[in-house]
Amino acid sequence: MANTPHIRNIALLGHGGSGKTTLAEAIMYLTGLTDRPGSVALGTTVSDADPEEIERKFSITASLLPFPWRDAKINLLDTPGYADFAGATLACVYVADTGVLVLDGVKGLEAQAERWHREGRARGLSFLAVVNKLDQDNANFQRAVEQVGTLGRAVPLGLPWQDGVLDVRRGQFVRVEHNKVVSEAAPAEAGDALAQAREALMEVAAEADDTLTEKYLESGTLEPAEVERGLHAAVRSGEVIPVFPTVGTTQLGLPVLLDAIVDLAPAPHERPAAIAKKAGSDDTIELTADASAPTVAFVFKTSTDPHVGRLSYVRVMSGKLSSDSMLVNPRSGSKERIQQVHVPRPKGPESVPALMPGDFGFLTKLQETHTGDTLCDAARLVEAQGIPYPEPVFARALKAKSRGDEDKVGSALARLCEEDATLRVVTNPQTKEIVLWGLGDLHLDVTVSRMKRKFGVEVELLVPKVPYLTTLRGKAEAQGRHKRQTGGRGQFGDVWIRVEPLERGGGVEFVDAVTGGAVPRNFIASVEKGVRDKATKGVLPGLPLTDFRITLYDGSHHAVDSSDMAFQIAGSLGLDAAAEKAGVQVLEPIAQVWVTVPDDHLGDVMGSLNGHRGRILGTDPGPARSQVVHANVPLSEMFTYSSELRSMTGGRASYTLKVSHYDPLPQHLAEQVIASARNGAAEGGRE
Repeated sequence: MANTPHIRNIALLGHGGSGKTTLAEAIMYLTGLTDRPGSVALGTTVSDADPEEIERKFSITASLLPFPWRDAKINLLDTPGYADFAGATLACVYVADTGVLVLDGVKGLEAQAERWHREGRARGLSFLAVVNKLDQDNANFQRAVEQVGTLGRAVPLGLPWQDGVLDVRRGQFVRVEHNKVVSEAAPAEAGDALAQAREALMEVAAEADDTLTEKYLESGTLEPAEVERGLHAAVRSGEVIPVFPTVGTTQLGLPVLLDAIVDLAPAPHERPAAIAKKAGSDDTIELTADASAPTVAFVFKTSTDPHVGRLSYVRVMSGKLSSDSMLVNPRSGSKERIQQVHVPRPKGPESVPALMPGDFGFLTKLQETHTGDTLCDAARLVEAQGIPYPEPVFARALKAKSRGDEDKVGSALARLCEEDATLRVVTNPQTKEIVLWGLGDLHLDVTVSRMKRKFGVEVELLVPKVPYLTTLRGKAEAQGRHKRQTGGRGQFGDVWIRVEPLERGGGVEFVDAVTGGAVPRNFIASVEKGVRDKATKGVLPGLPLTDFRITLYDGSHHAVDSSDMAFQIAGSLGLDAAAEKAGVQVLEPIAQVWVTVPDDHLGDVMGSLNGHRGRILGTDPGPARSQVVHANVPLSEMFTYSSELRSMTGGRASYTLKVSHYDPLPQHLAEQVIASARNGAAEGGRE
């Protein structure tokens, strides 16, 4: 059981393909937790153990991999690199203390590394960076260091040298032989490079502390302990990013990196206190990494094990999380029995008596607790700040491949949404479609594969139907008359109505203006019901009619043949006739879109939005040399936009959207929608 000062919590962050998982596997092997390094290509990694990850050969979910190094326990979070799985990565940024940016030595600083540095700094994370895959042709360590320098002050603490690394802090040459760390004096020919790097290191350390600055200016040097003190402060501030060379497949550079994590990365108690709300109020409270405080644990990930069931991964924010204890979930109000606390190991989970503040582990069989929930001692009910997950922007309709699976789709989706907070399921009452929203086409493709693999449910992904509406172009009056005579009692209803358009968002307004009993009072509600039912179904089949006022002002009835149903039908017929006279206009849903785009892609993005019939409303300054473009764009134009935007900007832009309002659809497009609606009605009639 590690005490808080000896805990380090790091998240490997970077673009897809930069080698994060391979690095994690090399660390597991170097620290003796595995007998051999796992391979992404062969599907033998500890981190990517999900069948989908093994098959696709990239990370989909985040993995918690604790390991020992010297006297420290390091909780390593291996995160997905692809933007479609950003929710899992963001959760790790939320609970980690230090981000380790992993760069491909050939490709350098890529979009997702930039994104996660930005997100991490907003959360107050410290950062280190590794330049990985330096054994590849055209890899360039110095070029990558310069690119890291665009994010903060980059300081190399390791230099690639032959089959090892020069440890700048200690002036040694370090390599790994047969999974053993070998340290020796730096070769003489490396003296100049090492001296230059150590001088830069000393300058950074001196600038972190006024007393060190004064001494350095007076004497031109600092003692090793003073350099360590200043460097630790500089890294904690987030302004300085130490950079290390690595090769995951050969373990090159890992000892130097891990030593620096232990010495320089902040322990949980060195981070600013987390802010939580007192349950049931807006009052806030600081959560410090104090073992004597009441327990507060935050659930940052939920997964399902086929043998154990639900696994809830937690970070202890305050107090001590002990086995055989009772905690409360303030959101649900439920009590949760903590039977056993576990930590993951490559060869299977290990039960531990407790987790100290700042530590990570997982709990099993919680009943009412989900990702983003807080578990706490009944003596202090608080809710930690939730994870600000990205809003889903990519939608597809789901269609079960067999009728027998239709009833299973909903329950399968509910289970998947419990594990992945960036999925959203909406049943559209107009189109009758189940629409799944996610972060991209790859995200939904993986979700569908998991539905089949885990729940035996097969579905097709289809472009969703657009929920078009219609409204009236002008005013009109018309009669609705229903008369039918059969062998017995007949049916008779007769109404005169007036229709007129309302402002957008006005809905359907019914006005009773009948005088003299032309339509008996007991049938007025029947007329209204017939009108509203017709508006919902649409005078154009499948296209609801909205934003209009209908006034019933006259009619007639029959003492025997008039009935509730007859006047419902008469009202429906009257609306049909009046709408034909007034003219019908098709309305399309408009989405408000906010695109965060680097300055050098601003023109491309604005042009693309215009090309999608968008209307640019303005731009605002965004984070780190970027702009936020605000536009209104037809929803029908946004169903494939995430892939287009990613391709256009190299993955460096992102966007959010929400359906805002309805606007008239251009006439040439409206004619296509009307023709399609009529064809659909005709086919439905033939069926």
